[in-house]
Amino acid sequence: MRRPGATEREFATDNKSVDFVRAQSAFVKNGASNLSVTLDGRSPQPNTIRFEQSSVFSLNLPADNLFAAPAGFLNPCADSGYFALVKNLLPGSHVLKFSGTLTQPGQAPSTITATYYLTVTK
Repeated sequence: MRRPGATEREFATDNKSVDFVRAQSAFVKNGASNLSVTLDGRSPQPNTIRFEQSSVFSLNLPADNLFAAPAGFLNPCADSGYFALVKNLLPGSHVLKFSGTLTQPGQAPSTITATYYLTVTK
């Protein structure tokens, strides 16, 4: 996700510092709210939802990408976000639902609700 106020050139240019690319998603940690997750209609264990930062990585961005950014090799890259860690699912069908709201500085909040239908085979 692009940092609020970042220009497209700033977003798509490589060779930025690690601190710069980490700052692009820094608002997520405190801007996320109303986070919830259910598995098969029940709330999983406490602390299932966790904030995580990625390792630093490189990315070859194709011309037709979901960011609508210019194609190119981006280095360094980093990301952060909230994830649900669900352990020890038994074989069979499961329904995982999660939702949350993200507020970026200077923008209206956006809410996401997602449902995943999972099949565990082993």
